[in-house]
Amino acid sequence: MKNIIEILKSNIVLKKIVYWGIATFLFLYVFSIPAFSGRPGWYIISYALMAALAGLTIFYTFIYTKFSFNKWFVIPLSFVLFAFLGTAIYSHEFRMWLTLILMFLTFAIFYYAFIAIDNKRFIFKIIVYAFIVFALFFIIVYRHQIVHIQLSSARLGGYFDNVNTIGFYFAIAFTLSLYLGLFFKKKLELLYFIPALVFLALGLFTGSRSFLVSIVVGSIVVMFYKLIKHKFIFLISLGILIGLFFILINIPQLAFLKDQFDRTLYTIFGIGNSKVDTSTVQRAIWPGYAFYLGGNNLLTGYGCDGFAIYSGVGTYAHNNYAELMCDFGIIGFLLFNSCLFLPLILSYKAKEQETYIVSILFFMFLFRNFFGVTYYTKEAYLVLALMFYLTKDCKLPVFKLSPRKTRLQNDSFEVSI
Repeated sequence: MKNIIEILKSNIVLKKIVYWGIATFLFLYVFSIPAFSGRPGWYIISYALMAALAGLTIFYTFIYTKFSFNKWFVIPLSFVLFAFLGTAIYSHEFRMWLTLILMFLTFAIFYYAFIAIDNKRFIFKIIVYAFIVFALFFIIVYRHQIVHIQLSSARLGGYFDNVNTIGFYFAIAFTLSLYLGLFFKKKLELLYFIPALVFLALGLFTGSRSFLVSIVVGSIVVMFYKLIKHKFIFLISLGILIGLFFILINIPQLAFLKDQFDRTLYTIFGIGNSKVDTSTVQRAIWPGYAFYLGGNNLLTGYGCDGFAIYSGVGTYAHNNYAELMCDFGIIGFLLFNSCLFLPLILSYKAKEQETYIVSILFFMFLFRNFFGVTYYTKEAYLVLALMFYLTKDCKLPVFKLSPRKTRLQNDSFEVSI
């Protein structure tokens, strides 16, 4: 057995084949997530691609790399295991809990596939290329509406999945493309602005408010890092971005999107009666109700799909924070959100440009979670795996108290990081 392993390790050609196999199946699987995973019957394609990616990644990891368990994996794993407690006691939605198990495995496969590829910008490009192919697929399916710039109350994207989910895929792709274009290594990479504009346009066709909020937040954070030493230029760019936002939602062909925001404002502030938006009412009332229910069972929550079952509304809370509190109590709430905050903290002292993506994705997902439930979605675990990978070599910042003499020779202390 040892001889076989040594032969495999010394086979450079096989190593390259497996390496490019991982890159190829990562590309195909990321493409399949928006293209097939939300469509009945077609999701089997995503499962097959994930199985192929998993097999190649496991083989490469144990033959060609030194396997290292990331100690921070304990947090998402603890979330999944803890979720079983409330599910077993209350909701009994074990099929949904098995989905969480599958999502954790997906998270782990993504993470070790990234380690096998071991090239941060190449990984970003694989994800962007996958979404470019999906964008072409999207354009083919909705070619008539897009050619005539038709955006109606139907919104585009429902053929694939929930329109807000599709919108967030485009938001991720837009932000990564914008990053690659602004932080270019070669002038040729300026061409990434082209797919960024395509993702922006297609995201608008989904009519998703969460898409618009995500790209605005993502753009602001990307520009902040790009112009961190030029704060005046950053403020000017920020003003231009806000202006473009208002121009976009006032384009006549995108009237439905503007009406979405109008209805939201009218509903929140109680202006008029004709433009009350039931979707906004749900997003305002149901999270509060979910927090209330969660407060009644603060330790374990009601388990997977607990809000849908015990609230009587028959659906999710339209807010990830409220859903987590209701379904898994305060412990589950803290565990899942720690998966988001931990990479941000770890990236605090990182000096690599590529690690900026951690902060960018953090803020995008932070706001995205106000608009929908994500703790069981593939895009959530793709984002988390990327954040964990980018910070795998980072250590928690250490805060020390060091004495310092003031001019008045009084003893004082300062915090140094």
